[in-house]
Amino acid sequence: MRENVKMIELTNELFKELKPEDFIAITMAEGGAMGDPGAIEIADKDLNFYYTHFGEVDDKILEDKIPFLKTVQIKFGDVIGLGDDWDWLNTGFGNYLFIRPEYKEPLLKYINDNYSDSSTSGIAELYLHWHDGLIEIVKAKNDTIVL
Repeated sequence: MRENVKMIELTNELFKELKPEDFIAITMAEGGAMGDPGAIEIADKDLNFYYTHFGEVDDKILEDKIPFLKTVQIKFGDVIGLGDDWDWLNTGFGNYLFIRPEYKEPLLKYINDNYSDSSTSGIAELYLHWHDGLIEIVKAKNDTIVL
């Protein structure tokens, strides 16, 4: 979790109320990932950030709200079976950011413009700052959002 972003704990009851079509980014960390293994973070179009771990919410609810979980496969740092509604970015060491396609390039540009330098690949910066990037991108698209 990031200190500069308020995370809302995702319970079964709250998860049932959320609309999957509002999700714009989802992070997942494999069981052995560096950072926070088993973590799931969800950002919605209103810049609410939700947080849980695999096993803390009902698997059926998780699959209903994130349908690509039924088809996606992560193998050797590659993701297949995601579908057209989502794209993905590797955020390093078993961590993945699934993102709506219209946000991918603006996010990469934001990270490159604000955090990357020539000595890094940008993966660490993406892992650390994707929240900030989405906030700036969404605020630029929709000036009615106030955090």
